[in-house]
Amino acid sequence: MNVRTVPLEEHHLENMLKWLQDADLRDHLGTVYPPARAQHLEWYRALTADRTRLALAIEADGVHVGVVGLSGIDLVYRCAELWIYLGEGQARGQGAAREAFRQACAYGFGTLGLNRIFVQVFSFNERARRFFEACGMKPEGVLREAVFKRGRFHDKHVLGLLAREFQDG
Repeated sequence: MNVRTVPLEEHHLENMLKWLQDADLRDHLGTVYPPARAQHLEWYRALTADRTRLALAIEADGVHVGVVGLSGIDLVYRCAELWIYLGEGQARGQGAAREAFRQACAYGFGTLGLNRIFVQVFSFNERARRFFEACGMKPEGVLREAVFKRGRFHDKHVLGLLAREFQDG
């Protein structure tokens, strides 16, 4: 499978809107309601105007299958938070997410000169936590009862990757 990350453009939004209709996907992302088209376009415009955020479309064999990005990019403290999701179910388990993760980290560490990239994963999303650990991220801590979902409070697990660990791996 040929995986590449490309700048997120307006034409990618239609797929994203379709994917965000899936309540289970939204639940794992932290998005509460499916966005309306106008809201999603507003989010995209704010994203592209914000120098502390980066979003990339994930393409597998030329097909848009997901999104990966960095938010809270801090060039002084040299860190950012990574987020990723595959909207196309058939792309899951095929290596697309792992390669997109690698490409986003290579950009963050190489081009932006970051030292640390981290993720926050809901405690009920064990699959995501195992994925990030398999990508080399290390557990850093737990934000206790940091989110209210599914009728109760859940922890967020913080995992991080340092530039030297990424280069070593």
